[in-house]
Amino acid sequence: MQKQTLLSKQDIEKLTEWSDGYFYKIFYYLEDFIQDGIEKNLFTKEEAQQDLDIALWYAYAGNNIGIYEYYYKVIKWMPFSEENAKNSGAWHYRYAVALMYCGELEKAYEYAKKGVQAEESYPWGWLVLAQLQAHFGEQKQALVSIDKGLDLVPNDYEFLNLKDEVLENKSLERMLCHYISPENDMKLQEDIIKTNYNNDSDTKEKLQSIQGVKCDIDSLNKIKSIWKNGIWQDEGPYYSCLIQFIDDKKIAHKIKFVFEMNKAMLSKISVAQLRNLYQNVINKLLYEQKYGMQYELQSVIVNRDSKIKLVYYNEKEQVSLLRYKTLQTIRRNIEEKVEDIALTLYRKDADKNLQYVECWLDNNKIVKHYGFVGEEGEYKVYNDCTLDDYKMYLDIFVGRYERLGFVSWKSCVKKSILIKILASNHQKNIFNHDDLIWVNFSYEVLQKALEVNVTGFLNDWGYHKNADGMYEVDFYCDVVDTKIATKLIKRAIKPFNEEKSLSIQGIIELDIKTDEK
Repeated sequence: MQKQTLLSKQDIEKLTEWSDGYFYKIFYYLEDFIQDGIEKNLFTKEEAQQDLDIALWYAYAGNNIGIYEYYYKVIKWMPFSEENAKNSGAWHYRYAVALMYCGELEKAYEYAKKGVQAEESYPWGWLVLAQLQAHFGEQKQALVSIDKGLDLVPNDYEFLNLKDEVLENKSLERMLCHYISPENDMKLQEDIIKTNYNNDSDTKEKLQSIQGVKCDIDSLNKIKSIWKNGIWQDEGPYYSCLIQFIDDKKIAHKIKFVFEMNKAMLSKISVAQLRNLYQNVINKLLYEQKYGMQYELQSVIVNRDSKIKLVYYNEKEQVSLLRYKTLQTIRRNIEEKVEDIALTLYRKDADKNLQYVECWLDNNKIVKHYGFVGEEGEYKVYNDCTLDDYKMYLDIFVGRYERLGFVSWKSCVKKSILIKILASNHQKNIFNHDDLIWVNFSYEVLQKALEVNVTGFLNDWGYHKNADGMYEVDFYCDVVDTKIATKLIKRAIKPFNEEKSLSIQGIIELDIKTDEK
């Protein structure tokens, strides 16, 4: 028998209020709710995981955010509540969707079929089932499922579109390339036809998420052949490869290539670009000289925007060094540093809350972002703007907000903090171990948590062995408010690292002042 939900009436009212577009708020409200409840001994983590209502809201928010990492979090969360979801079409539908966007198509199909058996009257279960039936070559069954869906929601835009595409034998990726709203979908289709979706982050994220659905096996095998004798790992959320080789000077190297994507997304990257990346890494990028020291390349991290992070390490001094490139600049072997012209201002209001306002130019759009530090805030976008337009806008922007009492980041008292994370289950160097992937994942999540909430920046990281023989990972950040940053960091890191027994041991405010950049 299903237990009553841990969510109160007030919690559900708040989540419902945010259900029309405020998906990040829902997601992190739930994570805060769960963490606070566990810390106050109101319930256990297991009880929260088994709660059907929490699972439904968690998956609703994660799936609608529409980014690979959130689909991945959903598929890790949902199985715990399966026993309580036997009669829930919505639970099966949302789990199947998340599985599909993580590239687990057979499993997604299994749960889509279970969903319509659990609750025939839930229309969207028929939608995802029809998509997967068509993908697996069952066109007649897909059309039957579409008709059943249309019986429940006559003339529905999604079902009608899907019916046309099934009859036209479109691919699963094509069938997923739609929005629910006809107006939003029309814009998406126009962007795709004009191939100008880089001007729209929502369209770009939509298409990137679809790239993670179906793996091009031939292309993936060609990519794997580049990393000869590499040890590949596909345990999620990311795909990675460890290589070991001896260079021309008879020096042994061990380098981890981490692709911040699943294998389906990786299979969509140009084989030629990745071959050039590999050759440049082993021929020209093994060492970096700085601060009078030589650093050796330790890992190469490739994200979905073809940006590369090179992580170097000096073992004697136990310090790390980061370098950023793109696939294009590595291919040309050109040292480039591309900096966006951006500006962030802060002020304390009458209640001593710290406010921010910032602006930047993004693909011919001026973006203004404003709110309170520690919150995602609001955005205003001005389209079809040139660099000259933006420079003129900056003059107006600075003049207006300085009159309102805002000051620049450089004028704020910056605080440097050190976040110490203990790899509690590891007696050996985790950077030479499979769990490196989780450290990199933590880095990206932590960095995003600080920057999206305009609280600060993650600058560098390193690691060392403590007195107990355990490895500590150290993240160094600059923040404008230590208390807010601490809350964000704890919220961002803990859910991702519990599985690998990585835990925050302390957040220390440092006395040092960072240099202006």
